[in-house]
Amino acid sequence: MPVPSKLGRLASSLLVGIALSLLPLSPPLYAADSMDQAISGGHFYRQANGFGGRGDQGFLIWDEPGGPAFYSEFRQLGGVRTLGYPASRRYEEDGFIYLVTQGALLQYHPQLQQVFLGNTFEILEKAGLNDLLYARGIPLSIVDDGSNGDFAKAKQTRLSWLTNDVIKQHYFGAGGEKAALRLYGLPMSKPQAFGPFITQRFQRIALQYWTEDVPGIARKGDITTILGGDLLKEFNLLPFEAKLPHMSYERPAPIAFKAGQAAKQFENVIAEGASEFTGSSASRVHNIVTAASKLHGYVIQPGETFSFLKVLGPITRKAGFQTGLVIWGDKTIWGVGGGVCQVSTTVFRAAFWAGLPIAERHPHAYRVSYYELDGSPPGFDATIYSPWLDLKFLNDSEHPILIQARVDEHAMEFTITLRGNDLNRTVEMLPAIEKNVEAPKPPLPDTPDPSLPRGVRLQVEWAVDGMETGILRQVVQGDSTRIDEFWSEFTPWRERWVVGTGRYVN
Repeated sequence: MPVPSKLGRLASSLLVGIALSLLPLSPPLYAADSMDQAISGGHFYRQANGFGGRGDQGFLIWDEPGGPAFYSEFRQLGGVRTLGYPASRRYEEDGFIYLVTQGALLQYHPQLQQVFLGNTFEILEKAGLNDLLYARGIPLSIVDDGSNGDFAKAKQTRLSWLTNDVIKQHYFGAGGEKAALRLYGLPMSKPQAFGPFITQRFQRIALQYWTEDVPGIARKGDITTILGGDLLKEFNLLPFEAKLPHMSYERPAPIAFKAGQAAKQFENVIAEGASEFTGSSASRVHNIVTAASKLHGYVIQPGETFSFLKVLGPITRKAGFQTGLVIWGDKTIWGVGGGVCQVSTTVFRAAFWAGLPIAERHPHAYRVSYYELDGSPPGFDATIYSPWLDLKFLNDSEHPILIQARVDEHAMEFTITLRGNDLNRTVEMLPAIEKNVEAPKPPLPDTPDPSLPRGVRLQVEWAVDGMETGILRQVVQGDSTRIDEFWSEFTPWRERWVVGTGRYVN
């Protein structure tokens, strides 16, 4: 395979991908905290759940009596400091059972009744990903080392490629040659310079030695490792379902997986709903992420009526939610869970585009600007308020539907993806109806608020037109066509400010 020649262009672009895949080797980066929970014979970790550890979901690693002792081997190899956090469910392929961590692949051999580290970078190579790895600052492997299948000669030759003293020191610092071979495998390449760092590729790891300071990523002299387990997940080299966090501490059976066939059941995207939340407060963003994490991975069974409130659970501080602005009656007040309606609105949009029958949906009392940021028409929303106002829709297909949630806190975008078998229907939003538009009255008088420091003035209501709107959906399936109508009556909303009357803060 030819080596790309324009390293200047490469070095200027590879930092973006690399920053997401580094694990410092020293000092220890990870420590057990509130996101960890010990279970009988193992541990439950939330850190790699896709939501920054927020929410209830996470990944289990445990010792199975008479089966894989994944947790014992994980700890023996150095735990999270060495391998990163568990990042997959167990899955089965070709008679072996696997579990992915951020930095490694644990492989259980039933006949030997032992757990070994898989050669992640050989797996990535066999999948034809060398060019993509090279673009991320990982050298191409040297296929022919001249050993002609002689392991002793191959070991001698490949260990002689450890020509960078810092990388060599870290390699053997794992506990000598035997420990290094077990943890890292043999070198697959010689050290190669990529802009601000030098990388050497091994069978199970890629070590990077930083020769320059790169603010926010690494300092000169640092040694980092590419997270091979995360790369396996990113490039879909494990079953789709294995990437979904556990929703409880229940120990499930490993997911069956045939080589080259990645979880066909949920490969297909049925529909997506999206919304933007630019301008949201930190507490509102936190609540969006927390609510999203509780829905992510939920499977709606055939014939099931999905209830947003039932799946979400209690909206309380104990459940991880924070105080923010919520709509209550004819005003906006401080309450726990402000921002959760961003999630219910986006779920409604996904169900809308999937053509699923909506059993219960409620509009907001007034038009909320967040839900029109992406150009959606007024009324393409769904509020919830536990336990009175819920969002419900029916899985009217013969197959399960998986909910995936993704929050982009940088772009301030939120997406709900519904996956499953093709529903064989087309969905179209017909032109929206807007009528009886009414301008808001002048701003309300300022409202005293003793919870705010004296001298602080905060806007809590924004003026917006009232109107009656109709969102129309056409669903065509075979010879059948139906039109669904979703009506909203929005009150004209007046601008309102609160002023602090509490203790003065200079």
